[in-house]
Amino acid sequence: MTINMKDARGTTIRVGDRVRIIGMPDLSGMSKDAKAESEIVFQHLVGTYKRITDIDQIGNAGIRFRLRKKNKLEHHWVCLEPHLIQKPKRKRASNKAVKVQNPAAGF
Repeated sequence: MTINMKDARGTTIRVGDRVRIIGMPDLSGMSKDAKAESEIVFQHLVGTYKRITDIDQIGNAGIRFRLRKKNKLEHHWVCLEPHLIQKPKRKRASNKAVKVQNPAAGF
């Protein structure tokens, strides 16, 4: 089953796409300890660019990443709702002609 996932702008998102994390999910239903740990992770994530590793059955983006804590790498995996991610806009090539100097012309 293929799920068509759209980001906050409505752009189609696929596994392997690089996305910017633009928000933090609602953590109000979590226990105090779990919420404290999750807030640290999400505060680190917001504003960063990560690659989507999978899309779950309900259309959330799975993202795997590492954090360094006290000279130790911690591996994390989170699922984010589509409204919390944004695929970057593609940069368009400039239409300006590039002037190339000819070294034989003596410039």
